[in-house]
Amino acid sequence: MILQIIANNISEISIKIETEEQLKLEKIQNNVMISDLRDKKNGFMLLKCKLLTKYTDSEDKPLGQFLIGEDLVLKGDEKEIEDAKKEWEKTKKLTSKMEKELLTGINTICIYDMQFFTNKMRFPPSTGFNFEVKKEQAKKKK
Repeated sequence: MILQIIANNISEISIKIETEEQLKLEKIQNNVMISDLRDKKNGFMLLKCKLLTKYTDSEDKPLGQFLIGEDLVLKGDEKEIEDAKKEWEKTKKLTSKMEKELLTGINTICIYDMQFFTNKMRFPPSTGFNFEVKKEQAKKKK
């Protein structure tokens, strides 16, 4: 499957900044949170997600947060799109292959939306996204 983002639309923007605390910036966390996946006909799919960039201090206290809601139109093989939809409906997860291809597209196309806002607010640029890992999953991996 070669999954391509053929269109994207910003549906939401949220910016929160602790202006007096910016000098304590230590970490940048970037996550993609998928909220919905719908197949369309002829190998097209609509994916609704949020791109979240969080800036934190050394104790993970939030100093800034940029959130952009994106609606992505994806194109791929019809059967694999249908399989992805079924997997999403059953588990609310994507296959690892689809995650990889989607992240490549997001980090190539959608990252410019986030960088526009982080640059305007004088924050370091967002450098790349991963899928959100729940705290319970992160503890299991350790």
